[in-house]
Amino acid sequence: MTTDDVDNWRPLFVKKDNFSFAHWQRLASQEAACLVIDDFYPIESCTAISRAVMDSGLQYSFKAQNVEAHYSGRAAIELAREKETYFQGVAEANEHRKSLLGENTNPLDLVIKLLQRIWPPGAQIALEDGESYFAGVIRIFRLGVVHNDFAPRDMRGWHIASIRQQFSWNLFLQTPETGGEFVIWKRYWETNDEPLYKYDSRTMKGYKSEVISNCPSVVVEPKEGRLVLFDSRNYHDVSKVIGERQRLAMSAFIGLIDEHNPLLLWS
Repeated sequence: MTTDDVDNWRPLFVKKDNFSFAHWQRLASQEAACLVIDDFYPIESCTAISRAVMDSGLQYSFKAQNVEAHYSGRAAIELAREKETYFQGVAEANEHRKSLLGENTNPLDLVIKLLQRIWPPGAQIALEDGESYFAGVIRIFRLGVVHNDFAPRDMRGWHIASIRQQFSWNLFLQTPETGGEFVIWKRYWETNDEPLYKYDSRTMKGYKSEVISNCPSVVVEPKEGRLVLFDSRNYHDVSKVIGERQRLAMSAFIGLIDEHNPLLLWS
């Protein structure tokens, strides 16, 4: 890898109204580390939703040991072997999120509109035998782990495993006093990485550090109203949050099957 490759792999900042297929192509081809849209969601709405979340709390904790993360909604990876349970809870999860959003526009709807604008076949929430997936978990992260997300590996037997490429979007609703940065490495997950998986004795998840050693990385600070899109097969992590103020974000995956099919969203 040349110095130019390292220097040119960086976040691409885009205005919401200027977001185009060309920007998406740069992300999909790994020319850009991620896409960042700072004017995506109103700050006052972020504040209102964060207050509602803090007042009511979040329903679930992620299963990884010692990963300080909690969420509201349905997370397919957490129920990978409990497909029926996942879909039985989608309607209730949608209602709970609606109560947290109040009168504020659902950010999920805005993301779908953004993608529909630049992807001719459109974008929609994924379906499984006619049943809708849940998309748009709200999460608190205080400490993460180096990992990646890829449905063909993680979700075998689910419709979302048919995708070819997987992306993720994160909308920051509340930022901590210190820490909570999003870190992404220019390193795609490969099948032969799996012997390095579940190496971290602290979490029983995550990958051995050598998998990202000497790989270029970028750091994106959390900022209210900021939307970040990235390829979730790249290794990524969240730095430790310091202080009482929580790092709160809403997120979902985006799956690409091919150029003839709509983009699929799920959590």
